[in-house]
Amino acid sequence: HPLLDLFGVDPKIVDALPDEVSGEGYLNSLSPLHLEQYLSIADEVLDQVLASGDSPPTELQRQLFGELLASGADPLSTARKVAESLAKKAYRRPASDAEVQVLVEVFDFGRRSELTNRESLRLMLKAMLVSPQFLFITPAEEVDAEAEIVPLDDYQLASRLSYLLWATMPDDELMSLADAGTLHEPPILKAQVKRMLEDPRSRALFDGFGAQWLELQDLKSKSFDPARFPEMTAEMRSSMYDEVRLFFESIVRENLSVARFIDSDYTFLNENLATIYGLEEAVVGSEMRKVALIDATRGGSVRMAGVAGALYVATGSIADT
Repeated sequence: HPLLDLFGVDPKIVDALPDEVSGEGYLNSLSPLHLEQYLSIADEVLDQVLASGDSPPTELQRQLFGELLASGADPLSTARKVAESLAKKAYRRPASDAEVQVLVEVFDFGRRSELTNRESLRLMLKAMLVSPQFLFITPAEEVDAEAEIVPLDDYQLASRLSYLLWATMPDDELMSLADAGTLHEPPILKAQVKRMLEDPRSRALFDGFGAQWLELQDLKSKSFDPARFPEMTAEMRSSMYDEVRLFFESIVRENLSVARFIDSDYTFLNENLATIYGLEEAVVGSEMRKVALIDATRGGSVRMAGVAGALYVATGSIADT
């Protein structure tokens, strides 16, 4: 979540949010209830990262607002500098003059309401955290509302890549390329995708997309009849999930044909998981590793235990795989 990315707050701070709304089979939408709760969550975040009253500024406060909190600084001009700098991080792109002006006006409103500089900064930051520019990926410049197709600018491309492949904000390299306006160039874009897929953070591609696509996101938490499925321990469920994840990642990273999802001659197993495939003699130890499959009917994600388990969760019945 952007709040966690920006401030490093405790991830549990967003636990109160309701489940995301399913759209086209994926969790990618916001409900009105989400938007209402962002106001209270923004307050909780600011309570964690900003000192209140006369308390000494936190380290994050010094990093964000140091110049403005210093005596003798011109409040409005310095608030503008803070808004420009922080908005670029929060919006994942440079803020327009109009967007910065809105934030400065919020700060000025706080001062005219007899709030201190620190309290006015908090108000400005809260306005930033509940803005559409923070909550959504928005264009860096105005677009033609009548146009049927609007090309992504480099900042939007950086964010979409980063949240898809890493589930986090764009890193400095992506932002530098977006600043230069070169990220969309095919050779550079290809090189960045390769770099990101080779990074351990690319696990997010499976956790955020692959698991939803294969309906595995509830495998670890759903109940199974212990009399019918005594092997469905927490350890076994984790192994089932990891088999599909590692298989998915191998196809993506090696740029293999999508047909491999249906028909393949390998999978990933540990000793625990191998027992349900009758391969316990070939696999020893708890570590997941690539295993060649001799039985040609066993390959492919649709025949994996985790996918079969997900089918049971979804339908209440399970196919004979």
